[in-house]
Amino acid sequence: MMTKNDKLLIGASVVVLMGYLFLTNTANASTCEPQEKMTNQQWYNVAKGYYAAYDHGYGLTLAAIIIKESQGGLYRVNPESKDFGLTQINIKTAISRLGYKDTPFMRSVAASKIVFDDDLSIALAIEELLYWDSRRDGEWSHVVASYNSGNNMSKGLKNYYPRVAKLVEQLRGCFN
Repeated sequence: MMTKNDKLLIGASVVVLMGYLFLTNTANASTCEPQEKMTNQQWYNVAKGYYAAYDHGYGLTLAAIIIKESQGGLYRVNPESKDFGLTQINIKTAISRLGYKDTPFMRSVAASKIVFDDDLSIALAIEELLYWDSRRDGEWSHVVASYNSGNNMSKGLKNYYPRVAKLVEQLRGCFN
């Protein structure tokens, strides 16, 4: 029987083909400000997140988060905050979602997986967005703030949400 994580991972894997198609047929590429500032690989990572989260209603949001958190995969490790991967998932969240025992060794295992497996990082980010969507009654600004700050939503609303919202606006029209 497939778990929810298995389904998310399979869905994220489909994105590889969609990302390739996207990169070979991008409309409005010359008017997409975020894309102009990235390498093809960085933009591929952003597009991969967009297409994986699109059916969940969070395509532009996850694309913006990937830009904000890792600059499209350029920075995948934040030892200070203990956030990892393309989507900068916090290690405590990852341990919990992956069902691992919280030990130093398993934290290292989880961090390595998240850093090197973009599909896993994206799947965990989608799961986190959907978790906060259910907790915040679908209020987008609160979902985005909570993705970054958890239950300390006011901190996320002040510092994080405005940056992601600006990126979302810049990304409108970048995807077909």
